[in-house]
Amino acid sequence: MGRVIFQYDSIFVTPPLRRQNLYFKESVIFFDGCCPLCVRSVRLLHIFDWLGCFVCLDFRQDQVSKLLKCVSAEQLEEQMVLITSCGDIRFGFTAWRYIIRRLPLFFIPAHLLYLPVVSSLGDRFYRMIAKSRLGLVHCAPGACEYTHAVSSVELKHDEAWLEGINIANSRVVN
Repeated sequence: MGRVIFQYDSIFVTPPLRRQNLYFKESVIFFDGCCPLCVRSVRLLHIFDWLGCFVCLDFRQDQVSKLLKCVSAEQLEEQMVLITSCGDIRFGFTAWRYIIRRLPLFFIPAHLLYLPVVSSLGDRFYRMIAKSRLGLVHCAPGACEYTHAVSSVELKHDEAWLEGINIANSRVVN
């Protein structure tokens, strides 16, 4: 059997062999970098994303907003957007549920989120939180000022995670 070597960087532990499996290809999460609740949520996600399944981008960055043709600015303002490696677009609670299911620590309990009653309540609860998100979390001055999971992004158009965005963009009818 081969040896598995883990590559470490400041945010993730990224197993190099995981890209062979479509389930573990990176999905892209677009979040609001000006929203303290969103920023804290992304920080927590990075703590629990042991397999490095997600790339989080602030949709307010110019380079990031130029990438997206498949999602409107209004949709980005209203709720979190996730684009899978297959080009599927998920919004709000559906995106959150997708994320939770791919975090190893929450894999088993995440299946409860797919129960019909929980799904309908979860969607309502998510919309309520999303509407009032800017006033929910207050940061100490300078603590939550502005952050990016990928800061000062220099997007290379050969990045593996761009594949899903390109697929989603190609489905848009002009």
